[in-house]
Amino acid sequence: DNDFSRRHGIYKKFIISYAGNVGPAQGLDTFIDVADLLKNEPDIHFMMIGNGLLWDRLTQRINHLGLTNFTCLSYQPYSLMPMIYAASDLCLVPQAPETGCDAIPSKVYRIMACERPVLALTDSNSDLARLISGVGCGMVVNGGSSRMMADVIIEAYKNQDSCRRMGKLGRKHVEAHYARNVVTNHYNGLIGVLTSGRH
Repeated sequence: DNDFSRRHGIYKKFIISYAGNVGPAQGLDTFIDVADLLKNEPDIHFMMIGNGLLWDRLTQRINHLGLTNFTCLSYQPYSLMPMIYAASDLCLVPQAPETGCDAIPSKVYRIMACERPVLALTDSNSDLARLISGVGCGMVVNGGSSRMMADVIIEAYKNQDSCRRMGKLGRKHVEAHYARNVVTNHYNGLIGVLTSGRH
């Protein structure tokens, strides 16, 4: 319940959000398929925030399907991201099939830092899947499986305490490994080794 969620009338809903680039590498058609599968679940709502190459096609598809459980917003000011994540119960990080070995999207660490569970739509052997499974900070759905993703969302909606525990594990991991003081100490140690001639 914050200014962003009240402005868009979503603060009483279970929100699955995606925020970022809307292009081929994200595989967001599955996100829309899931919203269609769950359109009769009145408390579950989907949100896509961003822009990109596929924005017009995907928003047209959402309108064509008549999905009243889907909110689309163009890029929001970066200063609103904490409220957007706070308004979300699950934060989607999608990767199109066979793109999961390229990198772990940086937004994953922001989501974890905001104590929100990550819903990863990715290949089960991707770096992203291994991170989430290893930390226990979210759920992994093999890329392209809309029915499986819908089932995972329903289960998360029914077990929101479990979602909150996942969020806490993500926050704890980020604090332990990626907080400013931790990273600074790593760099300080590395620079010390390089300048000492011991490398």
